[in-house]
Amino acid sequence: MRLDLAPYRSSEHFHQLKAALPRAKNYFSERTGIDKDPTLGVGSNTFRAFRGIEKPSLMFRRWASEVIRSKQFQSEILAASTQPMFETVHDWLNQTLEHHWKSECGQQLSLAHRYKLVDLLVKRLCRLELPDDRMNANLVMHGHVPIDSLVLRALDHLFSGAFLTDGRAMGHIKTEQAYRFYQDPITNLMLELDAPALYFDFYAWNVTKDA
Repeated sequence: MRLDLAPYRSSEHFHQLKAALPRAKNYFSERTGIDKDPTLGVGSNTFRAFRGIEKPSLMFRRWASEVIRSKQFQSEILAASTQPMFETVHDWLNQTLEHHWKSECGQQLSLAHRYKLVDLLVKRLCRLELPDDRMNANLVMHGHVPIDSLVLRALDHLFSGAFLTDGRAMGHIKTEQAYRFYQDPITNLMLELDAPALYFDFYAWNVTKDA
């Protein structure tokens, strides 16, 4: 049974979201050379949560650089023209990151850290100069929103405070079901607006950040 969230939607915040869509489209249409962003979308503030692990940023960047330059990645993204096909790629990225991390430092990544790193990478790749523009299009169209406190707050505002997300961030998400609990309403909301889910991330960071 799917919970109907429409009665709880804030008209004010919904109109703000709609108004932000043209700016979000422009943002995700920009391109940067892949060699001009050594962080690959994950800043040092994200890695502060990786306590007890030496140089987690380097481990992530080694994995990301290897993956995105691989023929398999390019072919998988080109083929991911539907959401189910992208979900297969998303699972593959999570598995390769998990394997890489364990082989590098002998520790397992939590679900929250793993999904956050993959989703941030996908978001950044949307705006990098990839070998084929169709790769950018598929990533933008089907990518997941990287969950953080701003995204959770924006979601809470849109549904009139019903989500009770104050003080919550991706680190509080322990299960696949909890991850989907937040991804699904964002996806459904953006489908209604005929826009990619990742546009919601732009809204959260550029419209509601200082609200």
